[in-house]
Amino acid sequence: MTTAIVRVSGNTIISEPTNYQGYTYDADTGICTPTNNRCIPKWNAVKGVFQDLVHDRTFMDIGASFGFFCLKALELGATASIGLEKHPPYYRALADALSEVSVPGLEWVNSLWPNTDHRADVVMILAVIHHAFPRTPLEKILDDLWESSNRWVIAEWIARDDKQVRKKGYAPQHPEYNKERFLALAGERFGSVSFLGNSHHKTRFVYLLEK
Repeated sequence: MTTAIVRVSGNTIISEPTNYQGYTYDADTGICTPTNNRCIPKWNAVKGVFQDLVHDRTFMDIGASFGFFCLKALELGATASIGLEKHPPYYRALADALSEVSVPGLEWVNSLWPNTDHRADVVMILAVIHHAFPRTPLEKILDDLWESSNRWVIAEWIARDDKQVRKKGYAPQHPEYNKERFLALAGERFGSVSFLGNSHHKTRFVYLLEK
């Protein structure tokens, strides 16, 4: 089980390297820096487009974990940043830190998407789709993403042979859970779908969907 340790030192929020997202956020400078081998590759996969997407726009992270991308969006000029995190230890870890350090523009929400009316220009959903499926079909997930975003979605697809999908055990009974079908469904709903890069494993693919 991933730990959930976020501490405050002076005016700096520190999400420990043992967390799913390790980072430091300096509230005085507004700079957020990834610090572990899960967060850094995810950031590397999107950083080529992230600032252009979020600058002067609203941003929302579905399954925001410890809030790295929400804080990074604010650093790079987002007008507002919304983090949706349903897992109580993750949500509470950052919520407690935010009670000590002020982060203007950040809305930190304990909610299960899409059971919320929050929307944003740019929506991110990393390492979430494989958890929502098969309870929610891929068609519904993509429809909800289209509704939640005003223009762009940054989505991570986790392949059938990824160890986390194998651990869940649903892949043999659900051949419809496959990358080609996901991309085809995304292409039916969004104007363009482009590959950004792999995140922290070769079985994890990050795409930009644009209306």
